[in-house]
Formats: sequence, C-alpha cells, structure tokens
Amino acid sequence: MRKAPVLFPIPSDTLAYMSYDLFHITQGAIIKNADGAVLILRIGNDRWILPGGHVDKGENWEDAFRRELKEELGLEDFKIKNIVDIRSWTSQDDSHNIYALTFLIDAPDFKEPVLSDEHVEYAWVTLKNIDDYNFLDGRVRDRVRKGLEDKSFI
Repeated sequence: MRKAPVLFPIPSDTLAYMSYDLFHITQGAIIKNADGAVLILRIGNDRWILPGGHVDKGENWEDAFRRELKEELGLEDFKIKNIVDIRSWTSQDDSHNIYALTFLIDAPDFKEPVLSDEHVEYAWVTLKNIDDYNFLDGRVRDRVRKGLEDKSFI
C-alpha cells in the first residue's frame, strides 16, 4: 500500500498557530426570544452586531463561543442547534482572511443579557424593524435576517 505524501510536515499544534496568522475565525449567535425576535448588541460607534467574537489562538471553537457569550451576556446555559451562516472575506489590510460562523442557539431560560463593557445597549430585532438599526456592515444585517427567517446553512 502506497502512503500519501505529507503535505504539511509540521506538528499539528504548530500548524494551528500558523493558520491563525493566515485566517481568523469569528462566531456569532442568533438568540431568539419567545416572540421570535433576535438579540443584537450596540457597540460604541453606534453600530449593531450579533453577540459572539473571535476564536483566540490555540482555542477550541466551542470553548471560544461559550466564553464569548458568557463574557458578553452572562449566558452560560445554552445548546448550539445549527449553523445559520458561514461567510468569509479578506481583512481591510489584506493580511488574512476572516471566516464568520453564525449559530442558532437554544437558551430557553435566557431573558435579559448582562452586558459587558464592550456593549452599550441591546435590542430585540424583528423583520419589521430590522432596517431601523445601523449594523456594523451588510454582512451582519444579512446574518440577522437569515436568523429571523429561520434559514439554516445546513
């Protein structure tokens, strides 16, 4: 039996650190309330985003996702249901690619977020009022809309 050539003859932990330099992963959460509205957060520049954040170098994606939601919202008890969206783009300085994953989560006991100092306000957005909010960019608005429309990636 012939062995396949080794494409990356470097230890996997080293490869994980190298790949962080080539691309970054960010994750967002679609959290719906009982009325089907999605939670969004306002950052200091008067723009709105989804809860979530970057995976740190060497960090497991799910650990990072759970850490971010705990830090930003005080949310610890939730289940990841499915992937709503995956997008990628190049950073503004062209130094790396960014991959954004958006997950629909189930948090039946979650009522009101306890905001971190990263955010100044929260809102529950619907399809009727989504255009009233100034999102960080069109990609965020599209991800929120997909979550509101119950469209999943898978």
